[in-house]
Amino acid sequence: MYAAGQQCCYDESGTQVLTTDSIGGSTPDRGHDWGSPPYRKPPRIPGFSHWLYDVISFYYCCLWSDNCNYYLELRPSSDCRTYKPPKVASAFGEPHIITFDGLNYTYKGKGEYYLVKSTNPSLSIQCRTTPFQGVEKMMSEEEEPSQTSQVDALMSDENQPPPTFHNARARRRRSLTDRTNVASITSVAMQEEDSDVVEVRLKNGTDQELEILLNGEILSFDEQSWMDMKGVFIYSSITSNATVMFPSGAGVEVRVKKGFLGISVLLPEIFHSKTEGLFGVMNNDREDDFTMRNGTRLPSSATPEEIFHFGADWAVTENNSLFQYDSQELIDSYKIKHDPDFVPIFVVDENKNQSLTEAAKTLCEDDIFCRFDVLTTNSLEIGNATKISYGSHKALVDNLQPVVTCGWLAPPANGTKNGTNYLVGSLITFSCNTGFVLTGSITRTCQADGYWSGEPTMCIPASPISCSSQCGLVLAQCSCHSTCEKLGNCCADYRYFCVHISPDSGLLMGGREFVILNVTFNRNSSVKCRFNSAIVVDGSVDKEGHAHCVSPLLYETGRIPFTMSLDGGITYPHSGIWLAVHPGKVSETEKCTLVNETKWQYYGTPNFGGSLTVLWDPHMLETDLVDIEVWGYTETGEPYSSSWSPSWQYLYTLVNNHLNDGNFTFNPKPADEEHRVFEIGSLRIVPSDYKDGMWNIHSIWSVDHAMAWHLGEDFRKDSAGWALDKCLKWHESDMRLPDFLSEIIDCPCTLAQSKADTGRFHPDYGCDIDSGSVCTYHPGAVHCVRGIYGSPKYAAGQQCCYDERGIQVLTSDSIGGSTPDRGHDWGSPPYRKPPRVPGFSHWIYDVISFYYCCLWSDNCQYYLELRPSSDCRTYKPPKVSSSFGDPHFITFDGVNYTFKGLGEYTLVSSSYKSLMIQGRTQPAKHANGSAISVTGFSSVAMKEGDSDVIEIRLVEDLLMPEVLLNQELLSFNRTWIDLKGVFLFYGANQRVTAMFPSGAGVEVRGHGIFLSINVLLPEEFMNQTQGLMGVMNNNPNDDFTLKDGRVLSIDSTSEQLFMFGADWAVTNDSSLFTYDSKWLIENYEEKHDPTFLPIFSVEEDPNDPLTENMKKICANDSFCRFDVLTTKDLNVGIETLMSHNKHKSLVQSLQPVVSCGWLEPPKNGKKNGTNYLNNSEVTFSCKKGFRLVGSYSRKCQSDGTWSGQTSQCVSDNTLGIVLGCVFGFLTLLVLLILIALHEKKHSKKKEITVPSVTFTQTKDP
Repeated sequence: MYAAGQQCCYDESGTQVLTTDSIGGSTPDRGHDWGSPPYRKPPRIPGFSHWLYDVISFYYCCLWSDNCNYYLELRPSSDCRTYKPPKVASAFGEPHIITFDGLNYTYKGKGEYYLVKSTNPSLSIQCRTTPFQGVEKMMSEEEEPSQTSQVDALMSDENQPPPTFHNARARRRRSLTDRTNVASITSVAMQEEDSDVVEVRLKNGTDQELEILLNGEILSFDEQSWMDMKGVFIYSSITSNATVMFPSGAGVEVRVKKGFLGISVLLPEIFHSKTEGLFGVMNNDREDDFTMRNGTRLPSSATPEEIFHFGADWAVTENNSLFQYDSQELIDSYKIKHDPDFVPIFVVDENKNQSLTEAAKTLCEDDIFCRFDVLTTNSLEIGNATKISYGSHKALVDNLQPVVTCGWLAPPANGTKNGTNYLVGSLITFSCNTGFVLTGSITRTCQADGYWSGEPTMCIPASPISCSSQCGLVLAQCSCHSTCEKLGNCCADYRYFCVHISPDSGLLMGGREFVILNVTFNRNSSVKCRFNSAIVVDGSVDKEGHAHCVSPLLYETGRIPFTMSLDGGITYPHSGIWLAVHPGKVSETEKCTLVNETKWQYYGTPNFGGSLTVLWDPHMLETDLVDIEVWGYTETGEPYSSSWSPSWQYLYTLVNNHLNDGNFTFNPKPADEEHRVFEIGSLRIVPSDYKDGMWNIHSIWSVDHAMAWHLGEDFRKDSAGWALDKCLKWHESDMRLPDFLSEIIDCPCTLAQSKADTGRFHPDYGCDIDSGSVCTYHPGAVHCVRGIYGSPKYAAGQQCCYDERGIQVLTSDSIGGSTPDRGHDWGSPPYRKPPRVPGFSHWIYDVISFYYCCLWSDNCQYYLELRPSSDCRTYKPPKVSSSFGDPHFITFDGVNYTFKGLGEYTLVSSSYKSLMIQGRTQPAKHANGSAISVTGFSSVAMKEGDSDVIEIRLVEDLLMPEVLLNQELLSFNRTWIDLKGVFLFYGANQRVTAMFPSGAGVEVRGHGIFLSINVLLPEEFMNQTQGLMGVMNNNPNDDFTLKDGRVLSIDSTSEQLFMFGADWAVTNDSSLFTYDSKWLIENYEEKHDPTFLPIFSVEEDPNDPLTENMKKICANDSFCRFDVLTTKDLNVGIETLMSHNKHKSLVQSLQPVVSCGWLEPPKNGKKNGTNYLNNSEVTFSCKKGFRLVGSYSRKCQSDGTWSGQTSQCVSDNTLGIVLGCVFGFLTLLVLLILIALHEKKHSKKKEITVPSVTFTQTKDP
């Protein structure tokens, strides 16, 4: 009506920019910048009306003055809540068609056909197909490049021009009717209502250029790329592409590659259920896409021959054809709109040309359209063009998936918000200005239903003396930070509002009750606990006044902030932390036990049946009667899209009102059909007081498991057949998902490397050599490790397994080999969405499929094809730097030195991932408490990027080091904790390991009076480190680099090294340390103490009894001897010796190892040996009736290649025939040579001695 315009702007992340967030946001226009037909009158005049109503006013308000609020009030951004993306249908290649509803088929007729026919609005899109005009080979075989080189050229860059050898060929047109009937689309014509007719066709004599006709007249786009026509716009910036746009919103994209047109038609929602033709009925139902003119439908599984007849039915007529016939050839060829004599190839034989087939597989991979076109046209280039067009279609479909938006969220008054993405899954966080506290939700998430989670956020005036809603802050008059207790400056109500709980951790599936410690409340309080500012759980107050809550079901692990309300959820002034733990990392006492878990998971397969038993600790539930429920887990939505979501669902109850005696035995019956679709799940035991399936109540969960025991009779009658069917469907489904194998980290080559590389790998709890090597899923392995972090794009996991020799076990040799995971078992931050959900995503994509293919049936080859082991050919071990004792340093490049300063220093600083590791030293003391001029590390602090800050420090009289998280003491009830941007592991021998996403690992041990530190950095840190641990670049000469870039000699004196170390003192601004006592504040106000003069050297006194003992203990270890003599303490020397040996062991374990890669056994033979590392040997033998050709044994060489030749087993008959042929050929060759020599000799003789007489033939006697 008003001819107004819309403008939509997006940031670098692809998110819409709104004017409510930025002056650069999208703004609508009263006058469309490009004008609006029929133009001529305001506001339709192109350009000028827009200036008058929209641009000059922007200058007034925003550019010439600072009053943009007035402009944006009347030109606010439109968000995308009502936007519905169009549907896409495409045709390309031979031609292959993908309908609006996603049905794939190939139609190979010759003629003119309707792609789309629609009424209201009236839209007609027609295509013309032509027998493909191939290229004759005019070059000799010697000139023709190999198919391998063609594939390499095509795959190197699909967007580059075709290889020049094709350009050198002479070309001539040929009809393939007597050879291969291949058709391609060469023209598309279209019209909407009474618009101009647009035809886009292949330009005659070319295979890379289009020609555009308007009502039969050729248009030129040489001087402009955009044309406004009657009822249609046309855009063509290059000769091989054109886009046609109609007022209805219909768009037609046409591309040409190698003489084949690719067409994509985009139709908005108004065309729903209004289309017919080769592109089908657009109604989200594939089953009616083969609808003929008379309404008859073919099934979606129709044969190629049936589809051929369906296509013929949609031929245009002479009266409704939109095409131009401007040559006699066109008039003659398309007088009949469907050529009944053109009979195409429906099936191709992949064995006809084996070399071409192999080249097609390499180029096309799993693209069946590409492979088909290569084999029918004998052209890799055409196959590549089809592959590119198919990729374009898939990209369009992916980009046009519906996206849920929850709409703009305003920042609170007197506060700010962080985040301007309002699409599903996005998170907005809020904070208040100084002097205000936040009520409502700190974070809100856009949910799949289009609504924001949580409650509206407000910022209200804060009290300067109360911790209500201010835990973690330091106020003007007191502190609500955890350091206040040691500093003695807590606000009076600190403990009341900043609560501690017990227990403070539990299974991420929830159900564990906890109590608020050290504070009581009114018994009439209405308690609610809110986790992650979103999940609200009802609580209670017991008769002693202690508040209780229950942990909720979560889809993430780690520290989960919670707040507590006493007024029924109006305000949440109390706060604390809950730790959600992975199912595999909680103790068995926290779960109920499935007795003989294997029986539960194999129930119904041969030899598995009878009764099942579940046990639990009845004291965990204060109730007389319990219900035992069955819950199932699933993930729904489009994989790797915003709609992908996890879900635990209540299925049914096994038993109600069962006595809470800790034992239940039953004979399982098949579940109802609607529940049998859940093959992964858990049992949940709850008090009988609650309704079935209630969320977030006090409960005990079992381990998640494969629920064979509740599957149907079809499984029990033929479990192997049932599982094979599931295996094949999984295989097909997983093949359609993105390939994650190329981005996962490669495995270490040896068991020693895998255990030493603690920054990137950690023992798999299901197969750990330190826990008895119980490797259920990996027979033959004694130890497996997992890559700690998921892969960067797909959050996939890596697993690496090793045998008793310490050699990697590969799936190509054994079912017990290493297998990668689409879903990382431990999940991947930020969790919550597939495939990142800890434990459960792994079950969905990697474990249940293993049951289908490998455990419930004997079809493991399907599983291992998609989950092959990664070998170690590209694995590069990390570099190690260590510090220990007095303190002594060994840099990444192997330089040994001692720095004995007192203060806080930078150990490692790297711009890569912004890694910072700092160390604090303190003086040693004699047994009587007097100080010694000797220092050692007492604390190490670290962070990477915006991760949590971790500090590990020694505390007098404590056996284990204490760990601080963001200056707060961390309770280590678990060995593993997931934190923001870092994982922590609390191991044996007083060891704490911090693991960062970059692959950096920091191991800290509390040995005696000093800390020992090992830092492991992967190759990505090369040339990007500085600090006391040196520059990691394999060049020891620059390890003493100062902050200003100057480099000290590697032969510097102890005094010079002391100055070098002092140069790396931290500053007050850069310090990561916690100062939670007056002693720390006073002693580390200066970050390097210039008055502290250490002992630089010490003499050995042969008369001192300590010297003799020192020699026995330390032997030749100079660090150990030095520390004994300076501290007069043998125990210090022993700890230094152990730490030094640990460093040397790490360096030795992490030496690079050459791998030559897996060797395949010969067909009809076998190999002996599964070690593929340097100097290993693999031997081969053949079955009876076969003989070995090639090398009997092959050795892995230091250059990473195998010695010898490829080994093959050929039958004795074949070998005899081959040898006979060879011998016969050689014999014939020798005879020919002898004859030739004889003739040559005879010829020379005749030439010399022939007499000058006439030869007369005599008669026979």
